[in-house]
Amino acid sequence: MSQENNDLIQKTKKKPVLKLLAFIGICCLLQFFIVSLIGVIRGYTTETVLSDVIFVVGLFFILPYYPRQKRPIICIYFISFMIGSASLLSLCHGNYAEKGGIYYEQCQYKEALQFFKKETQTWYLRLRYNHHERNAIEMMAKTYCQLEDFDNARNTYKLIIDRYRGHYADQAEKDLLRLNNGLKIVANYPEQIPETKGVPVALYNIARTYQYDLNCHTKSLEVYRKIIDMDIPDEWKELAIAEIKGIRRN
Repeated sequence: MSQENNDLIQKTKKKPVLKLLAFIGICCLLQFFIVSLIGVIRGYTTETVLSDVIFVVGLFFILPYYPRQKRPIICIYFISFMIGSASLLSLCHGNYAEKGGIYYEQCQYKEALQFFKKETQTWYLRLRYNHHERNAIEMMAKTYCQLEDFDNARNTYKLIIDRYRGHYADQAEKDLLRLNNGLKIVANYPEQIPETKGVPVALYNIARTYQYDLNCHTKSLEVYRKIIDMDIPDEWKELAIAEIKGIRRN
């Protein structure tokens, strides 16, 4: 009788602890559910294991509240939910970047920029961007160039360098260097354009700089058309026409 009373007392003492652990566990599970739901609606994820770790910790906190025979079923249920949520999130990734890419290919750069920006908006303990968002930031820089907004393009490349390491930062440094060198080449266009014996060498270099270094097709097309309208040898005009066709094809 005394032993039964002791067991009852121990169980009674444990109840508040179990309730507290269950409450903490429910909060941990709810944060994962909310993060996943917003991520699906918004189309991105935090790309960090933090939310998953909190979920698993919450599961361990809530398990003692259930009878032992039900615990395996509870584990299977919640883990299945976590895997299903991750799968659903993966299907939603990159929606804005994809739409931005379509607008970019159609040369609707202002619309493309808006969608690339949406892909890079962040929230809730974001530690780093996922690869869709990293690509969107890079495309933002290229789109700024197409819009002749080279200052914002430069700042975007600097953002990539500051935020990332490895390949993305190295590539952004190369792009930034190319951008700065290109801007020096076209700095005096169209005011001072020297010609070499009637051959538009300088103009042709400026057109190629806009096309390849500054990624500004509007300006490169403008310069190529000037070359075509000049009284120059046909081979130079043919070169300009070929470049224009290449730009339109891409």
